[in-house]
Amino acid sequence: MRTCNHSSSRTARGIAAAAVVLLALGAGLLGWRAVGEPGGDSAAALALPIWQRSSGDSPTPDLPAALTPEVECRALFAEADASLLVDRLQRWIDSPSHPAAEVVSWLQRLPGGVLRDEVVAALAPEFPLSDRLTLALAMTGPQQRRDLLSAAVGQWALDDPQAAMDWLARHRDDSAFAAAQGALVVAMAADHPVEAATYAATEMTGGIEQERAVIGVVQRWTQRDPEAAAAWIGQLADGPLPLNAMEEMVRIWAGSDPAAVAAWLGHLTKNQLRDAALASFARELAPTAPDDARFWASEITDSTLRESCRGSLFSLVSE
Repeated sequence: MRTCNHSSSRTARGIAAAAVVLLALGAGLLGWRAVGEPGGDSAAALALPIWQRSSGDSPTPDLPAALTPEVECRALFAEADASLLVDRLQRWIDSPSHPAAEVVSWLQRLPGGVLRDEVVAALAPEFPLSDRLTLALAMTGPQQRRDLLSAAVGQWALDDPQAAMDWLARHRDDSAFAAAQGALVVAMAADHPVEAATYAATEMTGGIEQERAVIGVVQRWTQRDPEAAAAWIGQLADGPLPLNAMEEMVRIWAGSDPAAVAAWLGHLTKNQLRDAALASFARELAPTAPDDARFWASEITDSTLRESCRGSLFSLVSE
């Protein structure tokens, strides 16, 4: 009796497999145009679910030889199932006979849109840097495009910052250009703070991305040579950028060596940068040394900033 049931099950699976193959062949081996549109009523959209239902609970069973990885992935794309498509593409990438380059080529031929962007973002770490950049440039979603480009450029800058800068120079018109510049600068700052700072100040065109990049450089540079970072900040053109950078530099430095900050402040010329440094130092000292914080706040030249700082110190000490 068991033998009979087992044989019947195998027969049913064989019939289902044959149905899948016939559907594929009947659709002209799943013509690309027919399955290129998510949710389409193509044979590809029908074939895969039939085979899955005949193969037990596994969401991605072994399919008949006629259903190649490309055909199967087209079916999943037609069904707009991102999770199953990512899983199947990952198995395609991992297959010894199908290198990642084939998957990249297949992804490049997909119609643009949310589904394609989602799949590319999920699989991007599997591809070489050059392919990630190419795929990112073809993304239609602004945030995903920005994230993928920034991550790729930042990684590139760790190994070859000049090559990354040269590549960015050829893509100045891209919508994610400023964000990618910021990623480049932050990556460079760890080993090349002077070059990173110079690039941020001279090649970036202002706005929030430049400020983030400069602050990122200052954070890393301060950990290595705070006085050099401060000297560079002093060379920036007047405006909010050097003031914000100075506040961040002092905050980080005071957290590790407040005595050195106090000695350094004693030699600064009275100006806006010094006032910004004093305010930042006072706020950093307030929770643990409130009397010292009040003293440094009283040294601020600008009366408006001085009173504002005193008010913030009151809140910090009260906490």
